[in-house]
Amino acid sequence: MKVNIRNLLEDYAAYGTMNADVRIAVEDLMQCLDPSGKEAIDGRHEFDIDIHERLAENRQIAHIWGTDDVQDVRPDLDEDQAWQVLRDVEKRLDSQYGISWGTIEIIADELFGPAPETGDAEEA
Repeated sequence: MKVNIRNLLEDYAAYGTMNADVRIAVEDLMQCLDPSGKEAIDGRHEFDIDIHERLAENRQIAHIWGTDDVQDVRPDLDEDQAWQVLRDVEKRLDSQYGISWGTIEIIADELFGPAPETGDAEEA
């Protein structure tokens, strides 16, 4: 369903407030922001958002884990496998215990078996 937002707003503006359930095509919304199309927002525009700054504004914290962290624990895993570990860690997250290096190692072992032995253990 297409809705002319301008007409809708003008119709309801006389009442001071309005409530409306509306679905808008993103492309239509972008066109509304700049009807000339000269400054339309498209895939070329990027937004640089500092996640930690945004969290601080809301008095929140977050610890971000990446595939590189998984590969620090399990260098034998490729990027896709490391991502699979992170997704599984998130699904099984227990807020009482959080995420630790041990959590990552346990889940990686469950998904892909134990890490291969390195030559260091034999030399010791």
